[in-house]
Amino acid sequence: MRKRQSSLLKDNLHGCLRPMLLPSNKATGVNGKVTVDVPFVFVKDLLAMILDYLERHQSKGSLTWRNGVIPENEIWIKVGGDKGGTSFKLDFQIANTHRPNSYQNTVVFACFEAPDSSANLQCLIPILEQLSSLQRQTWREKIIRTFVFGDYELLTKIYGICSCNAHYCCLYCHTSKADMQAPLEEQDQSVQYRSLASLAESYKAYQEDGCRKVRAKDVSNSVIAKAMIPVEIDQTRAKSSQEIYSWGRFVKPSTRHRPFAARQRPRVLGKSSWEPKAVIRCHQTTHHQFDISQETTTSNLLEEDRLQKEEKRSEC
Repeated sequence: MRKRQSSLLKDNLHGCLRPMLLPSNKATGVNGKVTVDVPFVFVKDLLAMILDYLERHQSKGSLTWRNGVIPENEIWIKVGGDKGGTSFKLDFQIANTHRPNSYQNTVVFACFEAPDSSANLQCLIPILEQLSSLQRQTWREKIIRTFVFGDYELLTKIYGICSCNAHYCCLYCHTSKADMQAPLEEQDQSVQYRSLASLAESYKAYQEDGCRKVRAKDVSNSVIAKAMIPVEIDQTRAKSSQEIYSWGRFVKPSTRHRPFAARQRPRVLGKSSWEPKAVIRCHQTTHHQFDISQETTTSNLLEEDRLQKEEKRSEC
């Protein structure tokens, strides 16, 4: 195992102790926080690592374009993170594999032992900035497209939006929280979409106003920090489909004014039972479009479950 790790990582791994904020109830803490040096491990050259994994998949013939779902001249890379236990992990997945969401195809390239607060996530900026060069990169004459995934709270922190319950909490547009709660026929028909450029302008306005968080909803559309990642917002997806209902003018599935239909999916391998359709519609127009179906059907999930059980039996 150690030889295999050495062949994969080579000299591309770096580890250090970094001061981060941890919750504390001691008298030495400030506002319930204390600064502690915690382990921080990351890959120095993310682009080289991804290209190396692509070459390995190419040599094994395990790359797929899903019958035209992914264009033949593109490679899709998903980058995201999540906190589990006491550590936060940042990872990537190659979508051009047969089972991109499986743990075998999930590669962790950064990890630290601390909560994923906005202050602690600042250490990831130099690593995430490498995605800018990744999006300009080609591999075997194919364009590399980068997508970002994570829970809604993480995405708002990465893109500098105040919080999930901010006045303008939608990741994609400037729809206010009050407008989301109104019936569709009473909502404002004009939609201003967010982008990296608009986020930069909003943050500049926030700075010029003196960085007063209480006024963020009035001067910067609830943007209070610079975006950490150079990936456009329309290339993001929340990890949990239930959280999509809080975006823009979407309403909870329990209400009778549901703006789009969702299909039921059985619980297989611990997956969520809700899976919305790829196109989300808002007052008869397409509000946000992205493909999240990943060709997932009940038969595919059952077949995947059967294959994993057979693999476990063969290992035993």
